[in-house]
Amino acid sequence: NPARLIRRARCASAPPRGLTVPEQTRLLGVLDQAEGEAGERDRVLFSLLLAAGLRIGSALAIDIEDVDIGGGQLYLRTVKGGGGQTIYFNERIGGLLEGLIGDQAEGPLFTSRHRRRLSVRQVARRLAYWLDRAGCRRASPHALRHSFAVSLYQRTGDVLLVKDALGHRALESTMVYVSADTSRLRAVIGVE
Repeated sequence: NPARLIRRARCASAPPRGLTVPEQTRLLGVLDQAEGEAGERDRVLFSLLLAAGLRIGSALAIDIEDVDIGGGQLYLRTVKGGGGQTIYFNERIGGLLEGLIGDQAEGPLFTSRHRRRLSVRQVARRLAYWLDRAGCRRASPHALRHSFAVSLYQRTGDVLLVKDALGHRALESTMVYVSADTSRLRAVIGVE
């Protein structure tokens, strides 16, 4: 029977690819060395994307008045599917945001040297520049969101927490980040 030679095609999509932990560390290390206005802006933007898992469009739509540094949160007016979302950040990100905002009271948070809101294309070019300087493989700004999600799931093992952090409406969207951790599996089974 010639049909027995036919193999079924794999139908599942590949898991999302983010930056590995060493790549994230190298990227943040290079960004910490960044100088000038653009360097500081990039350090804050890419650190925020890695620490909070924002979509790039949502991050670029943030206005200064949406940031509550004391409360450790910011409000996203522009999110996929409409509505809004509150995002939380740690003290390190708060300090970076405070330095970027300075004495400004309103307007876009992430701007070009002409004081216009950055575009997604500009951010992709800037990320490519910093990844190259860090010796990392090319990645899109959305890969930083994947990096955040994978890291959060590995730290917590809580898929519902990841779902809420990413602002997903359906759990199925978050399930792509779930994978069995062999070290935890071995520990549960009792394998030394």
